[in-house]
Amino acid sequence: MLTIKTNIRKFVTILEKETKLQNKALVAALNKTARQARTAASKAIREDYNITATDLNKKDYKSKQERLGTEKASEKKMIAKVVGRGAGLPVKYFKAKQVASGVSFSLRKGKRKIIKSAFGPKIPRLGGNVFLRETEKRLPIKLLYTTGVANMLGQKNVSAKTRAYISSNFSRIFTNELKFYTQFKK
Repeated sequence: MLTIKTNIRKFVTILEKETKLQNKALVAALNKTARQARTAASKAIREDYNITATDLNKKDYKSKQERLGTEKASEKKMIAKVVGRGAGLPVKYFKAKQVASGVSFSLRKGKRKIIKSAFGPKIPRLGGNVFLRETEKRLPIKLLYTTGVANMLGQKNVSAKTRAYISSNFSRIFTNELKFYTQFKK
């Protein structure tokens, strides 16, 4: 007669522990991929638009959140996102210059536009912002904005480059995170 003794409970606890570690590794991989995809999106945006990384990564003055940021994944919510927040960006971020007919700025690389009768990039007390008079009188004036980061992120070529980065690097990042969590966290 052959008898086999097993400790099923111990096996189940080990299996549950491995599943928890795999979930932690997945969350870590999602968050790391989102951070790296944010950088790839920033590079893709700066290839098309005439904006610096510093200006692109500044916090939105209303929401106090990064204009180009990430939403983290958790063990309950296994989704990480790259998001563009805030309304339009001020014209001053796009190399605005005062010219005789108004203000010239370059939204996309290689293309300059002129806003007639605008003023302000050389006036320090206005913060380098670009303004336009709303009436014939001196006041009121209106601060001018361009497209927002969410619109830039939604452009076909920018989103395609970001998605290509994610699909090509997620498996590598997940493999590394899985090795890390299963090797050290037992």
